[in-house]
Formats: sequence, structure tokens, C-alpha cells
Amino acid sequence: MGIAIAAHFDLEVKQYDVINAFIYASRQSDGPAVTCHMPDGFPMPGMLVEVKQALYGLVDSPSLWYKEFTSTLVKLKLEPIKEEPCMYITVDRKIFVIFFIDDIQIMYHKDDEDQAQAITDGIH
Repeated sequence: MGIAIAAHFDLEVKQYDVINAFIYASRQSDGPAVTCHMPDGFPMPGMLVEVKQALYGLVDSPSLWYKEFTSTLVKLKLEPIKEEPCMYITVDRKIFVIFFIDDIQIMYHKDDEDQAQAITDGIH
């Protein structure tokens, strides 16, 4: 979808893949605790640790990452497009951010490259 929009409106596209995206989202303190055993070789065998970050494989991790990432986009003054929950746009409607899990596309006209770079910097 993103590439079709970029082609239709003659937009530049920057694409990013967030490495280990889920760990950037914190688990909710009011939710059920998730614990795991320490790996073999840890000096205190049998000890459990509580997982504080979202991890791949946990049921709620995708929604925690979605909430974390979209809150960052809102802080950067982007607005969601109500028909498409993974597409955000600047208030002046010049820059699009489209994402699917940990893949992000930022689309903009050449004249708006500085503003797009500010958004990219804000996401990092």
C-alpha cells in the first residue's frame, strides 16, 4: 500500500526495520506477572526472574509495542488516519508514516525532507 501511495503522489520513501522492536515496550505493572527460569550456568540455579519488557512470543507483546510506537508518533505531532490504524500523517498532511509491526515507511515530498528527518530522529 505504501509504495502505491508514494508512486501516485511522487513521494520519497525511507524504510526502516526496528531491530528487536518488542523490547522497547514495557509490560504493564497491573497485568499478570510473567516469570522465567534463569539460563543454565547462572550462579543461582532454580531462581526465577520477572519479565519487565515485552518479548517476542508473549501474547500481549504486539499490542504493547503498538501502544508504545503510536504514543511516540502522537508526541511527534502525527495524527492517525481513522480508516487505517497503522498510518499516521502530520497535521499539515505533508508526511506519512506507515508501519506494520516493526517495518516503518516514512513518505514525503522532496521539499519536506528536513521535516521528515526530524520525525525519523524522533522515532530513534
